[in-house]
Amino acid sequence: MKRRISPPPHRVGMRPSLRRGGANRAAPGSRLAWSGFTLVELLVVMSILVGLTALALMLLPQVTNQDRTLKATAEVQAVLRNAQAMAATARLPRGVRFILRPGSAIATEMQYLEAPPVIIADPNVLADPNGPNGPHVELVYELYNGSEPSIDPNIPGNPPVGTVKRRHCYIVGLNPDQRAQVVPTATLVMPVLGAWSRIEDVGPGRNNNPAEIEVLLHVYPDTLLGVETIYRTYHFGIYAPPIPLIGEPLVQLPDNIGVDLQVSYPPGQPNKNYDILFAPSGQTVFTATTATSTGTPANTPIFLWVRDYTKVPDMLPASVSPLVYDPLKFRLGGEQQIVGIRNGYVGTAPVLWPNDDGTYPPNQNPFSLALGRLK
Repeated sequence: MKRRISPPPHRVGMRPSLRRGGANRAAPGSRLAWSGFTLVELLVVMSILVGLTALALMLLPQVTNQDRTLKATAEVQAVLRNAQAMAATARLPRGVRFILRPGSAIATEMQYLEAPPVIIADPNVLADPNGPNGPHVELVYELYNGSEPSIDPNIPGNPPVGTVKRRHCYIVGLNPDQRAQVVPTATLVMPVLGAWSRIEDVGPGRNNNPAEIEVLLHVYPDTLLGVETIYRTYHFGIYAPPIPLIGEPLVQLPDNIGVDLQVSYPPGQPNKNYDILFAPSGQTVFTATTATSTGTPANTPIFLWVRDYTKVPDMLPASVSPLVYDPLKFRLGGEQQIVGIRNGYVGTAPVLWPNDDGTYPPNQNPFSLALGRLK
């Protein structure tokens, strides 16, 4: 009877070695040589593979989140820079509108803006048939004489001689149609002074003169006028509130990534899109879309907080004074970036995390890294 050859009991799933020659060659009538993995070795390899797979699945969302956040940050920066370039090329205000998701403070879409000119006065007054009575802007400052009591409840006593008491801005020589177009939220520009200001309110002129109106400016060019108390310029323009730029498509941010306008600076108003407008010089122009009572002043530093809004419902601080955040929000929130605008420069930086107890060192906040890069 022939003897049946079987593999060793501790070797599984392998064929006998049939290599010719050498010590591995099976001798006639002898047990064939076998090679392979033991069951213990297979289990070790499988456990290593399972561990590596679990690690990859754990790290992949973080890497993906970081990549999408950085991509969105670069997209916001590029759109803002494009708007600056458009303003410089057209010599007219251009900007970007951040469109909110319904019922939230998160903007996931961007839209290019323009501020269409309502009135552009002829800068060459000599060619104006009305001469000195042609369309112009007059700035008139009233000063204290040193013995008058203050009209400002925040300034007690008698202000020193030369202190500004009242400021007036009159627009003279407009026809009825032009006067009707000068409305609050329009922008007044005086290129000779390099001054841009949002118009807060419109009222009658001096002695109810029908040929002029008085406008309340958000900011008056005090420092640009020096010691002058009366200034007249024929070179001025008035621009309507910004509207979408025709022909430019919406720019969509990556999935789940948005600009959190609730914690940006200045913060946005609830349920209202956020506008950033640039003058031809590249600096920001007044807008009326922030939560502050007077809007965003020209060339104010602006910090836009970009994050994955699906990870944490909000990034609001637990306390404003002193400034305290919940550190857990930062740990769970993943990658978070700031797009900053200051002095016409647009840059990016990570959000500065708080200390372990949620506080910040003196003179620091989440925007400190961005502010440092924009100086």
